[in-house]
Amino acid sequence: MSFFAKDLNEKLVYVNQSLVDHFGLGDRENIINKSDYDLHPHYMAEKFERDDRSILKSKKPLNNLIEPFPDKFGVPQWYITNKAPIKAE
Repeated sequence: MSFFAKDLNEKLVYVNQSLVDHFGLGDRENIINKSDYDLHPHYMAEKFERDDRSILKSKKPLNNLIEPFPDKFGVPQWYITNKAPIKAE
């Protein structure tokens, strides 16, 4: 299972090792501060950005989304995802 968190500028601030391995990037340092536009095709990044905006506006999660997510070779694979707003104190 992969997990990540983004800041309000849509940059990754936390990722687990599973996500790092998924992208084939070796270390977390190779993915931190990257955006969806750095990691995905433009059309996917736009969709993820829309989801993020929706979550931040509504303050409600999006659960059980079935969406493509590229593997380490860039080939889209289908995944079930959950996205939720989190607030750091």
